[in-house]
Amino acid sequence: MDGFLPHEILTMITDKFSDNSATLYSCILINKNWYSAAIQHLWSNPFTLLCAYRYRCVDDYRRKAKNLLTTFIECFTDMESIKEESVSLYLERKHSKKLIFDYSLYLKEIYFGEVQDLLCKWCHLKLDDCKFSHDLVDRMAVGIIRFAIQYCPRLKTLFFPHKFPSILLIQSLAFARDLPQLRNFIWASHYSHKEVFIALSKVAHNLELISVDFRTRRNCLDEGSMDAFQALIRSQHRLKTVRIRKLNIGMDFMLELLQTQSSSLEWLSFEHTDFGSDDSKFGPFKFPQLKRLKLGQCVTISTHGLASIIMADLPNLQQLIIDPGITIPIKFMKQMLQKHGRSLTSATLKLSNSNVDIVSSICQNLRQLDISMSKELIMPVVCMLANIPNLHSLTINSLSERDPPFLGNLFNELAKHQLSHLHDLSLSNMDSCHVDSLKKFLSGSRPPLRSLTIGRTCVMTEAHINVILDHLKDTLKFLTIYFDINAVSTKCIGRARRILRRFYRPF
Repeated sequence: MDGFLPHEILTMITDKFSDNSATLYSCILINKNWYSAAIQHLWSNPFTLLCAYRYRCVDDYRRKAKNLLTTFIECFTDMESIKEESVSLYLERKHSKKLIFDYSLYLKEIYFGEVQDLLCKWCHLKLDDCKFSHDLVDRMAVGIIRFAIQYCPRLKTLFFPHKFPSILLIQSLAFARDLPQLRNFIWASHYSHKEVFIALSKVAHNLELISVDFRTRRNCLDEGSMDAFQALIRSQHRLKTVRIRKLNIGMDFMLELLQTQSSSLEWLSFEHTDFGSDDSKFGPFKFPQLKRLKLGQCVTISTHGLASIIMADLPNLQQLIIDPGITIPIKFMKQMLQKHGRSLTSATLKLSNSNVDIVSSICQNLRQLDISMSKELIMPVVCMLANIPNLHSLTINSLSERDPPFLGNLFNELAKHQLSHLHDLSLSNMDSCHVDSLKKFLSGSRPPLRSLTIGRTCVMTEAHINVILDHLKDTLKFLTIYFDINAVSTKCIGRARRILRRFYRPF
């Protein structure tokens, strides 16, 4: 390896291995040029890198956790001070290390849970045994996060679970000079929404992702908190993603607010959100850059709210995710697919007799499809799949509670059509099937599968595994199936591991 490559090439190489700490550590040993390129990745997200790396020796892991935490803390203060001052109103920086040893010049991402976990490992504690705000580990974790907010101007991501005290977050944001590079803010809390939003809107104006779990679905936010949330959204210059959980709000009101970011907004996600009755008369709405829309678990939406989404102008919508548990009237689902289906390349839908034909005729650009269906729809759904010319990835979830004929009938119908572009297939919540049906499907459809996943409710035998390997040995790389470990020979398992890149049996 040439140690004197141009800086641009070194940056490209280290960027590619930014999540591989072992490779980055090797890079810093080559020479000072490699060191300067690699150290930025090692020190921009050190807690995640250490948490992601699995050490066989627990003592070695604890030693590395201690070294990282000690080095980080001593960039700002001494060990004793952080134990005592973590709940103070303002954290004064007592230490300032030399350039290459100062984490505050490099740190970009910090997650409260990871810091807490490393501290527990260091102190030989189990995370479940720690009572927040009453023990040393949690006080130190809070102190580390607060020092990062106040003194690390290159911070790019802040992640706070509901356990992080809102009052300390407010204080830290209030004393932060500025966070010009902050792009991602993820937060969950029952309390102090107004104060957090006000403090954040003063120091961060370039957020690209705002993810808030309001944890108040049964109640609406008070007027002050809602005004502060509006001010935060409107204060951003390049907002791309908004994720909302557990909130009661009118759909028109939400879309009217988000339309202030329509020139940059690309992804909207709602989960456990109640879009109840809304008397607002805004719209029609236009989001020219929106590419992904998700209506996730436990979303309740009124007919007026559905109409607002249907009538919205979404010319570049590529991915539509509608959780199977959401009840959407047939008429509205039809209208939604007719209005937005032509641009979709990815969809997650619950299929019914009324929308199978619409997907088949309108959604011709789909490359990825995740569907939930009953066994009565097997034949029309298979015809629909055969009519989508460039379908690369398919996930089918059975709603028939593992009725015995489902998987066998599905394979028999699929065998009648060529699926020459299908690379990834995932089947879940299904019964076991006869090996002949599987063989008929693979020989009839001849799909060039690279990945095959069959849920653990379907028990495979050695015969099934051999059929899969015989037909897909030239293309298949990843196989996830459930089988009785005592009923499959070591020879068969060895063959699978030689052919495949990954052979996995879920527990």
